[in-house]
Amino acid sequence: MQIYSHSHDKNIQFERKKIDKLLKKTQRVLYKISSVFPFDLFPNELVINENQVNVLKRRFFLSEDIETVLIKDIQLVIVETSPLFASLDIEILKPLSKSIVIDYLWVNEALKARRIIQGLRSIEKEGIDIANQPVDELLKKLEIIGKVRYNT
Repeated sequence: MQIYSHSHDKNIQFERKKIDKLLKKTQRVLYKISSVFPFDLFPNELVINENQVNVLKRRFFLSEDIETVLIKDIQLVIVETSPLFASLDIEILKPLSKSIVIDYLWVNEALKARRIIQGLRSIEKEGIDIANQPVDELLKKLEIIGKVRYNT
């Protein structure tokens, strides 16, 4: 005969809610950009979600690598610009110090992606829950939070 406690059921419900919340964070796309064709014959993509950044690097027609990094593991985001294009460099703190670079992005898109990622990093450090924020409103706030002094 098993005895179930009311607190056990509450713990199970609480854990289910946490999983559902994480799933929502992972699936909600905040911003997505691609490298510019034909300068990049197999355009790469950067997809920013609430808790992670996914980089899809295409090698050939049907070949692609997907790298995922959690927002909390991003150490720094650097954008290098030229007159036409920009490179976005995401430096990762864990597990090994490495970086992910995407070239041939439009300058304004790369700068916006950096601001959003930096804003998400700040929010992550503060432990702020953004799950119920409408995406449009959230993006505006993230860009402001992620902005640095020189209006980039």
